[in-house]
Amino acid sequence: ALAKTGQGLSGEIAAGSAAAKAEGRAAASAGDDLAEAEASAARNAEQPGVQRASEDGSAGARSTRKLSLRERYLGKTPGKKSKTGKAVIARMKKDGKIRVNPKTGATEFKASNNEWYDLSRADMAHKTDAVTWWNETGRSYGAKAPEVRQWMLNSDNYYLELDSINRSQGAILGQTQTYLPPLK
Repeated sequence: ALAKTGQGLSGEIAAGSAAAKAEGRAAASAGDDLAEAEASAARNAEQPGVQRASEDGSAGARSTRKLSLRERYLGKTPGKKSKTGKAVIARMKKDGKIRVNPKTGATEFKASNNEWYDLSRADMAHKTDAVTWWNETGRSYGAKAPEVRQWMLNSDNYYLELDSINRSQGAILGQTQTYLPPLK
């Protein structure tokens, strides 16, 4: 019985040693990943229009992506949970376009097709599309100028639209209009 226990113990030690080696390799690999991410971030800092972005869209070192002209010139559209988004929801609620479904208790919005959808399906849509406003007005101020950001953060410029409708409208518009370069 003693020999069996000793054999089991040496087996555990050997297994522990293999696990330690694997952990060491994983740590070295993580170190390599970190070094590569830092090098990539340094390279991208020198390239205009490239931003470090993580999978959730926040700034981070996980991956890089080239910013669209929309983001370079106007910045990001505020989300539904932002100050602007909350103001849009409050206005639409006052206008009778946001309700709580009596059967499910879920918050819903009325889309442009006059159907009610769960709030999770809503996009923040511009009343005047962003590319038109930029080309006619915003570009004279310059990329992300205070006046441009003010327009982007003004809740009066938004309504909630069904995601598929909003994205389809954007794709159609993208076939005929492009962002002109800033004048400043």
